[in-house]
Amino acid sequence: MLGSYSNRTENPLVDFSFLYSTAREKTCKNQAGPFQHSLEAGIVPAGVWPKTPSILAAPFTSNTASEEPLEAYEEEYMRWLIGSSIDEESSPLDDLSAISFSHGPNASVPISSMVGRFVDLSTDQRGSRFLQQRLEMATIAEKEMVFREILPSALSLMVHIFGNYVVQKFLDKGTTEQRDLLADAMKAHFLSLSLHTYGCRVVQKALEVISLERRVGLVVELKGGVSRCIMDQNGNHVLQKIIERVPSDLIGFVFDTFVGNTYGLATHPYGCRVTQRIIEYCHSARRDILAELLVHTGTLVQDQYGNYVVQHVLEHGGSKDRAEVISHLKSKIFQLSRHKFASNVIEKCLQYGGYEERQILINEILDDNTFGFGGALIILMQDQYANFIIQRMIKVCSGSQRKRIVHLIKSQTALLKKSIYGRHVIAQLEKVVGKLSQ
Repeated sequence: MLGSYSNRTENPLVDFSFLYSTAREKTCKNQAGPFQHSLEAGIVPAGVWPKTPSILAAPFTSNTASEEPLEAYEEEYMRWLIGSSIDEESSPLDDLSAISFSHGPNASVPISSMVGRFVDLSTDQRGSRFLQQRLEMATIAEKEMVFREILPSALSLMVHIFGNYVVQKFLDKGTTEQRDLLADAMKAHFLSLSLHTYGCRVVQKALEVISLERRVGLVVELKGGVSRCIMDQNGNHVLQKIIERVPSDLIGFVFDTFVGNTYGLATHPYGCRVTQRIIEYCHSARRDILAELLVHTGTLVQDQYGNYVVQHVLEHGGSKDRAEVISHLKSKIFQLSRHKFASNVIEKCLQYGGYEERQILINEILDDNTFGFGGALIILMQDQYANFIIQRMIKVCSGSQRKRIVHLIKSQTALLKKSIYGRHVIAQLEKVVGKLSQ
C-alpha cells in the first residue's frame, strides 16, 4: 500500500519522491521520467510553484501502482511543470493534434499561426521536431516571435525530454542576444542543470556558443560541486566541456579537486574521462596531477578505467611523461602484454614511444628466454591480447629486430598456424616482408 496523497500537496518536491519510492520498484524501474529528474536536481525550487494540479490532490491508493495510472500522473505533472505559465484552457496539450506535423521543413504553414502554442509544441515529440526544422530556415523576426514566447519557460524546457532540443536549437541558430538571455536563465541553476539528464546537454551546447565572459560567469557556480560533477554520469560531460572551452588559468578550482585524489578519480568510470581531458587540454595545470598520478602507473595500466588515462598520457603527454611511463613498465612487458587492459597500454607505448624507447621494449621481448630461445615471443603471438602487440612490433621495429622475428616465426610456423592469433601475426608479417618461404 503506497498510502494517500490527500495531505501531500504543499510541497511537490516531497510528494513525487514519495510516489516513486515504492511504485518504481513495482512497475516503473528506472522510468521515473524527466519531471522526476528535474525535481531531484532542484531545477524548480520550492516556494515558486504554481497551483497544485488536481491529480496530485486526489487520494493515491494501491490500485494506482500500475503503468497506466502512473503515466497519467506523469502526463499531468509534466503539463503542470512545463506549462505552468500558459493558460491550460486556451492551449491544452491535447489540442496539439489540431496542428498538422506532416509538413516538412519547407512547409508553407506560417509560424505566426502557432502563436500561443510554442511551449506546448516544444514539449511534444513531433512538435519539438517540427519547431527545430522550422527554426533552421526561419527569419530573424520569426525566431524572435518564438523565442519571446518560450523564454519565460526556458529553464523548464531545458530539463524536458523534448523541449531541451528546442533550446539547443536557439543556442545554435539564434542571435547573440538570444544566446545571452538563455545563458542568463541558467544563472543560479548551473550545477543542477549540469547534473540533469537533459539539462546537461543544453549546458554543453551553451558552453560552445556563448561568450567567454558568460561562460566563466556560469562555471564559477560549480565551486564546491566539482567532485559531485566528476562522479556524476551527466555532470562529468559538462566538466569535460568546461576543460575544453575555458582557459585553464580561469578554472583552477577544478584542478584543486584532484589534489590528493588523482588515483581515485583516474580509476573512476566518470573521473577517468575528466582526467583525460585535463591531460589533453591543460598543459600547465596537468603537471602536478601527472606527478601524483604516474607513481601508480603499474597499477593504473591494469585497471579497467585507469588504463585509458595512461594511454592518454602516452598520446598527449610530453616526452618526459612517456619516458616515465615506459620506465615503470619495461621490466614487466611479458606479463602486461597478456593482460586484458594493460596490453592496450603496451601497444600505445610502441606506437607513441621514441625510437630508443621502442628498441628497449622490443628487445625485452626478443631477449626473454625464460621459456627457451624465443619462447616468450612465440607465447605472446598465440595470446588473445598480446598478439596485437606483436603485430605492432612488426610495424615499428628496426631492420635487425625484424630479421630476428622472421627467423623465430619461420622456425615455428606450423605451431603458429594452429592458433587463430598466431595466424593473425603471420598475416601481418607477410604484409610487411612479403610471403614467408618455408
